[in-house]
Amino acid sequence: MQRLSSKHLSAGLTLCLALFLSACGGSSAPQPTPEPVPPPSAVLSGRTSFVSADSGANQSTLGLDGTLKPTVADSAVPPAATPVAAAPTRTVQEGDIFRMLENGKSILSLNRFRGLQIIDISNTASPRVVGRAAINGEPVEMYRVGNRVYILLNNWTEYKRIAKGGAESLDQFSGGAVITVDIADLAAPKIMATARVPGNIDTSRLTSGAGKNALYVTASDYTASVMPMDVMPATSSLYYPAVSKTHVLSYRINEQGQLISKSTLQLGGNVQAVQASGDRLMVARAADDLGRQSGSRVALIDISSPDGVMVQGADVGVSGLVQKKTNMHMHGDVLRVVSGNWWSSGANVNHVETFNMADIGRPKPIDHDTFGAGQQLFGTSFFADKAFFVTYLRKDPFHAFSITPDGTMKEESEFIVSGWNDFFMPVHNQTRLIGVGHNDENDRRSLAISLYDVTDLKNTKPLLMRADVDLANSWSQANWDDRAFTVLENAANAIAPDGKTRETGLILLPFAGFNANTRENSAGVQIFTFSASTVTRRGIMKQDTEVRRSFMGDTANDLAANLSDSELSLFSIVNADSPQVKGRLPLAPNYGQFVLFKNVNVRYHVNDNQWWSSTAARTDQVELVPLADPDGAAPLSSITVPSNAKLYNVAEKLVVVSSAGGNDGTVNTTITTYDLADAAKPVRLGSLTTTELAQTNIYPMMGNTICPMIGPCGGWYGTPDATVVGNALVFATQVTPILLRGPQPAAALAMSSLPYGYYSSSYTLHVLDLSKPAQPVLLPKIAMAENEQAVGLVKSGNAVWVNYKQAEAVTSSGQAQAKYFVKALDVSNASAPKLGSAINVPGRVMAVVGDVMYTVDESWGDKTVTNSVNMLIVRANLAYLQASLALGGQYARDLSIEGKNLVLALAENGTGKNALAVIEVGSQSLTRKATLDVPFYPMLHDAGPGKVLVQAGYGFLLYDVSTAAPFAQAFFPTANWGGQVSVLGKDMYVPANAYGIYQFNLDTVNLSKP
Repeated sequence: MQRLSSKHLSAGLTLCLALFLSACGGSSAPQPTPEPVPPPSAVLSGRTSFVSADSGANQSTLGLDGTLKPTVADSAVPPAATPVAAAPTRTVQEGDIFRMLENGKSILSLNRFRGLQIIDISNTASPRVVGRAAINGEPVEMYRVGNRVYILLNNWTEYKRIAKGGAESLDQFSGGAVITVDIADLAAPKIMATARVPGNIDTSRLTSGAGKNALYVTASDYTASVMPMDVMPATSSLYYPAVSKTHVLSYRINEQGQLISKSTLQLGGNVQAVQASGDRLMVARAADDLGRQSGSRVALIDISSPDGVMVQGADVGVSGLVQKKTNMHMHGDVLRVVSGNWWSSGANVNHVETFNMADIGRPKPIDHDTFGAGQQLFGTSFFADKAFFVTYLRKDPFHAFSITPDGTMKEESEFIVSGWNDFFMPVHNQTRLIGVGHNDENDRRSLAISLYDVTDLKNTKPLLMRADVDLANSWSQANWDDRAFTVLENAANAIAPDGKTRETGLILLPFAGFNANTRENSAGVQIFTFSASTVTRRGIMKQDTEVRRSFMGDTANDLAANLSDSELSLFSIVNADSPQVKGRLPLAPNYGQFVLFKNVNVRYHVNDNQWWSSTAARTDQVELVPLADPDGAAPLSSITVPSNAKLYNVAEKLVVVSSAGGNDGTVNTTITTYDLADAAKPVRLGSLTTTELAQTNIYPMMGNTICPMIGPCGGWYGTPDATVVGNALVFATQVTPILLRGPQPAAALAMSSLPYGYYSSSYTLHVLDLSKPAQPVLLPKIAMAENEQAVGLVKSGNAVWVNYKQAEAVTSSGQAQAKYFVKALDVSNASAPKLGSAINVPGRVMAVVGDVMYTVDESWGDKTVTNSVNMLIVRANLAYLQASLALGGQYARDLSIEGKNLVLALAENGTGKNALAVIEVGSQSLTRKATLDVPFYPMLHDAGPGKVLVQAGYGFLLYDVSTAAPFAQAFFPTANWGGQVSVLGKDMYVPANAYGIYQFNLDTVNLSKP
């Protein structure tokens, strides 16, 4: 097998060179010996002089003078024409990102980064994740029914192999999904099935009763369409309005916990809010008519069937926009809806309307009232016989309405107060309202809890008391999600500041904000207690990151739990004024790098909780971990390093490179070496600090006039990348001068009037000799000439091939041309590297194996550029062309060598289509064996003999290219574009920051033949 030992790196107008080579930050474990290319004939022949089209696809050229991814099938049940018979009373449950298990000792957490986590909190001092289902996508919410958890996700991707047009192709689905997970064994949750949901899931509801459960899911989908020319605005040359669709899907959950698809309803518009009673689902959508927004439409759906069969009623058009679930309410047969104004309505007023829905197919308007003219609608709450609304525009009217059983309404009072409320919670038998919102008095924007007396609707002063979070500028997830905070009655025992009123109510309010006193960002949970007449701010449960949910974990022991995306904290709140932290658990540690060694592995743990600190004070941790569990294992030992450091394995020694800019404009780069022979006790060997490796741009022709305007000419762009070559690290930085067109008096130059200029960059190479790890030596720099414009670097054996180009004379038709060259930087002797002579090659060098080189080239046709892949033999400073294969209108983005095959990642000019081309290599021939369509922008990674990994979108496709008909063998989903891939035996590892370290087995087959 021939394995590409490095990735070709295209150079462009970048400020720093990113070298993601297989050895860069990766393992230096021995690689299999490449299978030799069939030998060429004894006497080399072929072209040795090449001129390429310089189309500008890669970068500019200096002028000659230098000036320049199934549910159980069930027979479809069509919606009945009339409502089904009334069923026993059913409960409605809204999903969430956490659930407490019955024992009060375990939490189910749906983590944004790590999927479903099962957390044991029985030992509060040491909570731990005991089980995990790694699910990739954007979590929406989840439900638990017995030993099954139903997880709703967006941005979920699935692939299937299908037959299309007589050939095999890949079908890609990207959208929403409902994942069924078995948690019978809390330590080993299992993904059982997946149901696709078209579009983007907005929200859902679960109904239960009579021993039956049904799940209802709403999703929005958008499709661009061309506006008819006869209605296109005269001022618009072309208009593509979004055609919005709302999907409502229902599923029965059978006795085995399987999802059985029951009904699907297609509604127009996009989902704004969803509310449900025991037998009615209300879905509010924004109606878009050729881009002109109008009031919402509310679909009333009968969900009384315990089997999940839905019956759609008629749409109810309302006068304003329905923007949250609490804006809709069913009481008996009366639908109540409160809606706000929209910017283009022409009537800046809010509306409350009632409708008789005894026959859901024929809604009848009952009453309509307006209120809060010129103000925005915020908090809303409906009771059986009354309703309360808050509007805001520099003042906060609290509107109280009475509602009769037949739906007639009347505004009884309006109370003016500062700030606003986002959500209300009724307490004390609905005689009081707890409001969560903001107080904006005295130029503050503080989170606040308000207590209202709502017994008398004519009471013009219903606000009993308000208590603020002690931050002038603060916010909370509770501002837009009422599931973020907790309000409990009979859960506290505190005395109000008056010294006599007992407060038994408890409020847990997450917050974040800026502390003007400490000049730091602050986050945590503010505790409040309340009575029927008082509300009091108590102590704070501090958290490093913004809390998404705060709830009681173990009520018997007054244990509060706070969940953020990255941390769980547990506090005893026996004393609400002084909560005591009992335990903390990181939920999504940020692992930015992963490096393989023979006896241990190294992960780079980024400290996310010090982003407000000065750069010089920030540190991260290098953790030594066993290979069995690189993501979850506790470190055997750790090393503290400066933030933004980069790690390399050079001859089984750990090399840490870090840079920091000084106040004087200098950039110091420190290289430190470690011996990891004893993983429990790493030994520091030596270090070196230099100013020679700063990644900067310079502007030599701007002189002293412009430089003071933008600071020192040049800049610091972080720790430089390097390539591991034998016992050395090779750093390649690019110098990018701006060369201005024509003479310009220095005094006349200004940032707003800089003329168009040619941009170009050339390499400066630095070799760090690590043959003696305790004594690293940085050798003198090797600077390429200014007109040797950087194209890319490719590693092969103990050499780095430096690829560059130089301008050539334009064609007779005025088409730009360039000559491409390579020079081999031989580092076999790390203390005495040698840069070889220039060798003319056709285009960009993609791979070098021994003396065989592969390039991709552009050449001018009559009017357009055509592309080719080429094979050459390099001998005595000449590259002899052995074979060339035309790619037509496709151009190569990446290349991998697998056995006797080349695998090219191709893109098609002008269409954006991507493909893999498998090319069989002969002694003097290149033959296209297969072409496979692939999604997204493909990047290639070696995956062992006869296989190649294609990084495309959010995941990796594993292809078997060893057969006559190459095919996709597996799809490995990931949640981000993790760049570094390490392969050891049959396993691959991908560090993905907060998403953790992905581990996949390369023998996996999860894509079945069609």
